[in-house]
Amino acid sequence: MSNEFPIPNDQNDLGTLDFDIGHSSQGEVMVFVEPGWYVSDEAMTGVTNTSPSFFSASEFSVEMVAGLKDLFRVGGLTLRDRVLAFLELIVDRLTVREIVVEQTPPPFHDDALVGEGIVPAGAAEVLVPNDNVKETSKIFVTFTTDIGSRSFFVAEKREGEGFLVRLSSPVAKDVTFDWWIIQVENLGNVQDAEGKEESE
Repeated sequence: MSNEFPIPNDQNDLGTLDFDIGHSSQGEVMVFVEPGWYVSDEAMTGVTNTSPSFFSASEFSVEMVAGLKDLFRVGGLTLRDRVLAFLELIVDRLTVREIVVEQTPPPFHDDALVGEGIVPAGAAEVLVPNDNVKETSKIFVTFTTDIGSRSFFVAEKREGEGFLVRLSSPVAKDVTFDWWIIQVENLGNVQDAEGKEESE
């Protein structure tokens, strides 16, 4: 009884190999493994079997995870407890269900990008120290204590130092507020330059 088994030839195209499953003989079988191929346990011992065995799902997962970890390590990424961490990500559009802002300071900084502040009684302004502040930073302030009819705004952004929150008049008691710093960068020029280099 003869069957055909696909094998790659020198041109990387699939050819066929005839074999007789009614007879067996001792010898060596050289196997070239590519993604998506399998090798039965019996094939390595010279015993022909028409029922192939595949890698189990658990073995495949372990191998894949190990490979991904190596790839992540080269790229400066970490994966632990289903959390992927990396230094920077640039995307055109991002859709998420929830945004979680960590209060741990970003790399190379001493201060976080989100936090709380207090305007003390008798004052109309307060400087919030933060070394993340840049001229291009967007700083959002939300008071969590009633300030009456007073208006407020971010009066100054001092790069590498902090930002100044100012009220229209002094407060009679301490008032608290939340703040969030978002960095704004113009990546258009960088991307245009990279595109020109690739086209040259």
